[in-house]
Amino acid sequence: MLEDRAALKLVVKRAYEVGRRALGSGAVANYIPELANASPGWFGVAVHPLGAEEPVTAGDADLAFSLQSVSKIFSLACLLSNGDDAVFDRVGVEPSGDAFHSIVRLEEEQGRPRNPLINAGAIVVSGRLPGATVDEKILHFQNFLRGICPKGEFTVDEDVYRSEWRTGFRNRSLANYMRHFEIIDDPMLTCETYIRQCAIQTTATDLARMGLFLANAGTARGACLECRAESQAARRHVDLRAVRRGRQVRGGGRAASEKWRERRPARCRTRALFDRVLWASARSEGQQRGWTGGGARAGG
Repeated sequence: MLEDRAALKLVVKRAYEVGRRALGSGAVANYIPELANASPGWFGVAVHPLGAEEPVTAGDADLAFSLQSVSKIFSLACLLSNGDDAVFDRVGVEPSGDAFHSIVRLEEEQGRPRNPLINAGAIVVSGRLPGATVDEKILHFQNFLRGICPKGEFTVDEDVYRSEWRTGFRNRSLANYMRHFEIIDDPMLTCETYIRQCAIQTTATDLARMGLFLANAGTARGACLECRAESQAARRHVDLRAVRRGRQVRGGGRAASEKWRERRPARCRTRALFDRVLWASARSEGQQRGWTGGGARAGG
């Protein structure tokens, strides 16, 4: 294990050196005015092996920055961990083929975003986070992040938030357009939640920790062994490749996943999400393609 970590440190160091040589060849983001204040010389790398206690880092890995669009996958995971699979009734799971902030496809498809990782879809997801107010929704999301990465602080960068709120006309347009088609209920609350979500701060080191549950069968490091084993077993009940071919998938399917979630120990702070993400995506894709019967379902 020590030899593997030493080898990884060498790889990370070399990657960092390659990246450093490229500094100055691009430009910092300025679509949000506050982001233009970042130094083009900031650069860090963090890699967290599944079996390691801590990530391997180089450079400015502990420098705080706002999550921005990186937050989208985590807000979706947060929503799904609360059982809101119905989000896929309002957001698809297909590539858009357009810019991430485009409004064109919304006009063609009755306000329904193609997927939850473009801005329109992410705005819908943010609006469905638990809570009646923006503060309650953001607090719930922050607590979710702290659950998958207990060492992170995940505070809101108020300067970034205010800067984006003053200039986020396109996102507000997306929200209002979706309200017209009744995809969302409150465009102001939904859009403000999304913008505050994007302004939450993290570091490269913590981001590497945050990604562990996505690489580890939906279970963050430190989850109980029973939860981890059950999560891996539940994954076998959903095979997206088979679903996309329109074939029956062997296994207990959704019933088995539900049974597993009921049995999951309450003491486990992290939630095994991977099976839920797979099921929700498979169900949505099957509905969009008109699959019915056993061949359309993930499982029996």
